[in-house]
Amino acid sequence: MPRKMTGQVLEREGRRGRTYALRFTAYGRRQYLTLGNAEDGWSRAKAGAELENVTADVRRGIWHPPEREPVVEAPRHEPTFHEFASQWFEASKGEWRKNTQRDYLWQLTHHLLPFFARHRLSAITVEEVDRYRHAKVREGTLSPTSVNKTITRLGRCSRWPWSTGTCPGTLRRGSAAA
Repeated sequence: MPRKMTGQVLEREGRRGRTYALRFTAYGRRQYLTLGNAEDGWSRAKAGAELENVTADVRRGIWHPPEREPVVEAPRHEPTFHEFASQWFEASKGEWRKNTQRDYLWQLTHHLLPFFARHRLSAITVEEVDRYRHAKVREGTLSPTSVNKTITRLGRCSRWPWSTGTCPGTLRRGSAAA
């Protein structure tokens, strides 16, 4: 003869007052089921009645653990390249000599920002960088070496959020950063 189904009512004092929960074994595994608190109308007697109902359902084989609601995180603000590049430049310029500061500022303001300013960081894919490269070559205002230097600046600038933990993904071919 199988062992009699048992369980217990748990009471805990917390920030929201007294909370009631059930602990019991179902299908060979210990289960913990939070019922609610006194504000929600739960009492020790009501929790005891619920324990009887749940253990009866387990004996009949019809009890299923409640579905957990997925945790939804609030969307994080993802800056545009313009917002990000401005922060990067201000945070990093103290590490550079004056001529380097002028060169990087020129690369940003005259070349990178006009193309990428409104892009979200996750939208800057390898394909988008290739579009930038082709547009700059068609313009004919920069030598291929200078175009490559601006792309290097874009890459250096873009690595900064990942190293500081402020950006959600990485630059990948074929897809936006995740």
